Amino acid sequence: MQVGKFSNRLNEKFLIKRICNKKTLDAFNAFHIVDEYTEPVRIEPNKDGGYEVLDWKLAGNNTFLEQDIPKSSIDRMPIRIAASKLKGVVSPVAKYHSNTRLLSGESNMYKCDYFRLQYYPPDHFLSSFRKSRPAITCKPVTDLFINGKLQQSNSKTSINETQMKQLSSKFQNVIMNTKSKIARDYAVRRNHLRLDIKQWFIHCWCNLHGPEAIDEQIKVAKNGQENVTNLQYIDDHLNSKPGIAKDGYYMYNCTVFPDDTNKVEYREKVRESIKIIADKTWVDIYASSKKNSHKGLNWAHNINSRVNISVLNQYLSSAEVPYKIIKSKL
Repeated sequence: MQVGKFSNRLNEKFLIKRICNKKTLDAFNAFHIVDEYTEPVRIEPNKDGGYEVLDWKLAGNNTFLEQDIPKSSIDRMPIRIAASKLKGVVSPVAKYHSNTRLLSGESNMYKCDYFRLQYYPPDHFLSSFRKSRPAITCKPVTDLFINGKLQQSNSKTSINETQMKQLSSKFQNVIMNTKSKIARDYAVRRNHLRLDIKQWFIHCWCNLHGPEAIDEQIKVAKNGQENVTNLQYIDDHLNSKPGIAKDGYYMYNCTVFPDDTNKVEYREKVRESIKIIADKTWVDIYASSKKNSHKGLNWAHNINSRVNISVLNQYLSSAEVPYKIIKSKL
């Protein structure tokens, strides 16, 4: 059974086939990937018909701590529930992508003091193995001493990342013999990082009509484009229009963790990153660097053409992932 596909610059397509046998049956839940009929993650109103007040407090405002909220209220917070449904990509594929360094600068769509966002459109091979629509990962990528918050005596701002790394190196022997002052060494901080960013992300993504665009794509897939009219959120090529949140894989590489001193600004940067990608046309999304622009290459298809299918299938097989990639002509 085919569940996905991606293509390359050579007009070849790669079909992602589900392997149905007894051995892999139990692996479907752990390695489920999306297809053209997969419903988007969306925020469902609670039984009171809303979600704004409690969720906004939890999802960024510093006026109120999570422990102050009754657990019964937290359990029915639609933003938190929606955030919990956001997944990443199938881990062996992410590992293959990292190990083979199939990187492209064009995926870097946004950068600020807190994180760098890489965006992979739906037909990039990595995004083809996403486990939710949209998919997202949030991971710390630096070891900033006390989260980069050591203050200079003559400034209200934190010293920069380079200075923090120099300080950590200088006092390494002392630091090694004491409790870690690096935020990402603590699972609770990593969990809070993911929870915060996912909640801010899904709230903004839904406000920009991401779910509605995917709903229209599903409607066309089920009924045929000729039988569907009045499309509001997608264009004639069935892609989301500029200003509408895009499906795909969002990878947040975080250099600083959210805390009480930066949470409001951090949230605004996450929103800004989603809005910038939403406002881009698909021509802008796929635009190649000056190095490759004269070749007329779509950067995502160029990366796809460099994928070693047999090696990637070995990664999938070794992890007992019930999928196999098959090459086919368009």
